[in-house]
Amino acid sequence: MSLDISVIICTHNRAVLLPATLRSLAEQDLAHDRYEIIVVDDGGTDDAGEVIANLSMPYALKYFYIEKGGRAKARNFGLEKASGKIVLFCDDDVLAPPSFLSSHMALHEGGPKAVGRGPIIDIEKHEFPEGLKPSIKDCSTALFCTCNVSVDRDGFIKEGGFCEEFTEYGWEDNEAGYRLKKAGYRMKFSMDAYIYHFRPIWIHHNLDMMIAKAREQGRSAVIYLKRHPEFKVRMATGTHPLFIMWGDLTANKWISKTCHTLWRSHPGWPGWLREFLGRRVFLHHYNESVKEALRETGK
Repeated sequence: MSLDISVIICTHNRAVLLPATLRSLAEQDLAHDRYEIIVVDDGGTDDAGEVIANLSMPYALKYFYIEKGGRAKARNFGLEKASGKIVLFCDDDVLAPPSFLSSHMALHEGGPKAVGRGPIIDIEKHEFPEGLKPSIKDCSTALFCTCNVSVDRDGFIKEGGFCEEFTEYGWEDNEAGYRLKKAGYRMKFSMDAYIYHFRPIWIHHNLDMMIAKAREQGRSAVIYLKRHPEFKVRMATGTHPLFIMWGDLTANKWISKTCHTLWRSHPGWPGWLREFLGRRVFLHHYNESVKEALRETGK
C-alpha cells in the first residue's frame, strides 16, 4: 500500500523520549491512513522495542532493530522500508505540532525535486511549550537537516540516500544535501512546517559526552571532505587551513583545559558564560580531531 508520507526516526538508547514524540505524531491534522511512522533502533541497549510495543497509535507504527552502524545506515534502512511517496526525517526527541505533516506535504505539491524544510525550535524540556511559535532565529539555510526535512523517496534513493561511510556523529545529512543540490534539488521552506526539538542548554550537558561528539564530528568532517574535496566543503566543515589556525589560536590545549576546569568548578555561573566555556572545549577537540584525521588521510 502506497502512503502519502513516511516519517523515519532513527533512535539509540532514547526510549524514555519516544512515547511523547510518537504521541505528538498521532495528533496530526492529516488523516491517519495517509502516513506511517518508522522507528529504526540503531543498536540500542534499552527497552525501546518494548516501549513501542506497549503504545497504541492510530497510525501505522513500525519498529525495526538493527546492529549499530550509525545514523546513515539506520536511516537508509528506514528509507528502504518506507511506503510513502514522501519521506520525512526527524529525531527521536522532537514534538510535532498538529499541522507538521500536512505542511510538509504541501511543500511537495509543485514537483519532485524539492527538499521540504521548516524551522526547528529548541526547547529545554521535552514537552510542548505554551504559545511558542517559530521566528527567524529558528530557521537554517542548510538544505538537508535530518531533524526536520522531507524529500521524494524514490528520488532520494536514486541519488544514493545517505552515505554509509559515515558511522559516527555528524555531517551525513549535509553530505546527502550536497549531492541533492548538485542533482538539481532545491529547498522549499515553510514557517508552518516547524517542529520542537528537545535540546538542553549547555549548562545541563555532560561535557565529556560533548567532547566525544566533537571528536566524532571532526572525523566525519574529513570523510565529507574526502568525498567532496571542494572549497565550499572545507569552509562549511572548518577543515580549511585558516579555520584550523583560528581554532589553534582561540581554542588551543591550554585554553580548552582552563575552560574545562572553570566549567566543572563553577556550576552556578550564568548559562551564557558556561556555554561559552563549553564551546571552547568543544571547538578544541573538534579541531584536534580534524587535524588527526587529515594527517591520516593525507589531505
